[in-house]
Amino acid sequence: MSSGWRVRLRLVAVSTAAMAAVLALGAVFVVWRVQHGLSTAIDDSVRQQALSAAAAVAADPGASTFPVSTTSSGIGQVVDRAGEVVMASEQIEGEPRLYDFAPSGASVEPPLRTVRLSQVDGAEFRVAGVAVPGSSGLTVYLGLRTTEVDRSARALATSLSVMLPVVLALLALLAWWYVGRALRPVDALLGRLDRSLERQRQFVADAAHELRSPVTAIRGPGGVPTPGVGRPDVRAPAARGSRAAVHVGGRPARLGPARCAADVATAPVGPR
Repeated sequence: MSSGWRVRLRLVAVSTAAMAAVLALGAVFVVWRVQHGLSTAIDDSVRQQALSAAAAVAADPGASTFPVSTTSSGIGQVVDRAGEVVMASEQIEGEPRLYDFAPSGASVEPPLRTVRLSQVDGAEFRVAGVAVPGSSGLTVYLGLRTTEVDRSARALATSLSVMLPVVLALLALLAWWYVGRALRPVDALLGRLDRSLERQRQFVADAAHELRSPVTAIRGPGGVPTPGVGRPDVRAPAARGSRAAVHVGGRPARLGPARCAADVATAPVGPR
């Protein structure tokens, strides 16, 4: 793999990892925000319905049916001072008192509790308790299921978990194309540098091969230097003597191979 491809792959990997982290954090935030919004809406609805039920009971304390029409996700009870259920919504008629926390006054924002009721399939409810104004200890309790909130949050999380990998794959392909386009001049430069380095390595290898033969010839067999080979200034003394020149009678005379230093010493010197 060339240097350009390695750089491109690393950049795309880093950018894809960063995008995956951002998308994951964004998905978590979206799920939390939706769940929080739905929970807030349920809390507001519970408070409103509890206050309306308390006002209705105060207006007609002898009513036999629960004053607020709750949906299938909501239940309500009116409890007297002794803890006896005076009236209840259809879903829990005949059930004993389901809630026992202290209520608030009708002029105060009702506190909320999260209660899991085994009498209603173990479902979880957000419940508000409000004291009926002007009554002798009557309390209205009203709750709404949180099942829909949890179901909606899970459905959203499932959808995002399926959708986000597809989005991430598309973004990775886009990043691959964009990085390749941006690095095209750099790839060309790196390719030229690679070819230049390869030529330099080949040159060094060729030079080393060419220099190996003269060195071998100079050293001779067994690595022992051969006299006179590769060293023009080192010659046999006889060879130098055979080519030595002397001046005899003012004229240069070349000594033949048979002459020696004694002959040169006894040779007549002077004009002929």
